[in-house]
Amino acid sequence: MINCGNIVDAVQAGGPGTTAIARRTIATSHPHSPGLVLEEEKTVEREFGWVFFYTTRKFLETRDKKHLMPGNALLVVLKEDGSTHYLGTSLPPPKGIELFEKGWREKRAKSR
Repeated sequence: MINCGNIVDAVQAGGPGTTAIARRTIATSHPHSPGLVLEEEKTVEREFGWVFFYTTRKFLETRDKKHLMPGNALLVVLKEDGSTHYLGTSLPPPKGIELFEKGWREKRAKSR
């Protein structure tokens, strides 16, 4: 049996559990796109959690643009509960992160 308290503690600490959640989410969300990997050096930490970037392993190995995966959205893992959310793809990453954070703050303020 999984102890959910330990999972949340690991996520809140930003440990390997957070990265594992991101990897598992990407793998299960894209079952027909094997070989997707996190670009861990691009991970962004914000008050709400972490934003993960990912791409194909082949692109990381070759840097050949023909191996890019179009339309891959940024993945958010929330600190409070380890839940995951994909950001939209129509905005540049900084703007998408900014809008997500704004919505997160508004939702948080209403729940208090």
